[in-house]
Amino acid sequence: MRLLLLGLLIFIRPGFAYEVLNIDVWYEQEQYRIELEIIIDVPEEYVETALLDFERLSELNTSLRKVSVLTSPDPGATRIESEIHSCAWFRCVDLMRVEDVRRLRPGLIVARTLPEFSDFHMGYSEWTLQSWGNQTHILYHAAFSPAKGEVPVVGHMIAKRVIRREALKTYQNLEARYLKETSPCVSC
Repeated sequence: MRLLLLGLLIFIRPGFAYEVLNIDVWYEQEQYRIELEIIIDVPEEYVETALLDFERLSELNTSLRKVSVLTSPDPGATRIESEIHSCAWFRCVDLMRVEDVRRLRPGLIVARTLPEFSDFHMGYSEWTLQSWGNQTHILYHAAFSPAKGEVPVVGHMIAKRVIRREALKTYQNLEARYLKETSPCVSC
């Protein structure tokens, strides 16, 4: 019996081990804002590489239908175009976002939305990554203002819930991808 239990424990995949230290989503001055502090069981180098792997971003954030790398006039930035599809209850919205992403230094990534090419009046995101052994401490700050009028139809409270859910799901997906890619068990 003990051998059977031990055998089952070996083949059970571990659950997600991320720890949310703080998450705050609010609407202020016609902007949605989020502050997230989270620790995930993924090394910092992997997290940074995954966040900068634009062709695979939709694996992390499923509201991103398509991400394309464009030519940027700024040699220090990577310009990306994202097709976003997000739903809240009975209402879905499709948005286009073009942003310049910069890795300012190891562990610091910033993105600024270009309103002239986007369905956003403004947007800014910042990721600060800190290695904690095999874990990464992530501080994520973002502010954005969709230009389309669909968001008020579902209400700011529901929109804030969707933003919160999608942010947490992104890091859950990142952790799951890391576990899948580094797991010694190929058939698990």
